[in-house]
Amino acid sequence: MARKIFISYKHQDKDVKFMLGKLQGTRPGDYARYLRDYTFYQDQVVEEEQGDEDLSGYSEAYIQQRLRAKLQGVSLLLILITPWMQELHRATWDQWIPRELNYALGGDGGTRMDIVGIVLPDKSGSDRFYQWQLQRGQLFPILAANIQNGNIHVADWDSFKHYPKMALYGAELRRTNSLRVALRQDVAEMAL
Repeated sequence: MARKIFISYKHQDKDVKFMLGKLQGTRPGDYARYLRDYTFYQDQVVEEEQGDEDLSGYSEAYIQQRLRAKLQGVSLLLILITPWMQELHRATWDQWIPRELNYALGGDGGTRMDIVGIVLPDKSGSDRFYQWQLQRGQLFPILAANIQNGNIHVADWDSFKHYPKMALYGAELRRTNSLRVALRQDVAEMAL
């Protein structure tokens, strides 16, 4: 049965490893299209081509409407982690990635989804930037917190490309375990 998958990424990040067959610079969208065309060709893959807009000028109601429209029926969120995915000069909630992640975690009326973070290699072919950013608080706070508390399964690009089922299984386990924990907390609060 086909799944509906949403791929979240920073469209304008140019600091990713060159992909063969590209005439111009490689961007995260090229990796997203690879996943759509080769890894998830039997599934419905949703990606937004104009996702780097500044949200500060929009109302909260408009943002929530756009989130629901983009993520309705999605069961798997893939987040492409890149060196410049967070614009540090913009407020966190004025960017799409943390909003999409919050919705996938069940916030703002969303439905809890399986979530996989895929660390793309930088221009030098390394993914060391990820650990550096994670340790120094340079990732979106909602992303870092949910990686560290085990809600998000993380894989590097090569591992995910060759063994996607392992990462998807890891994400499914994390979602079901986090739902069990949330249910236990709700039951415990009801007993008080």
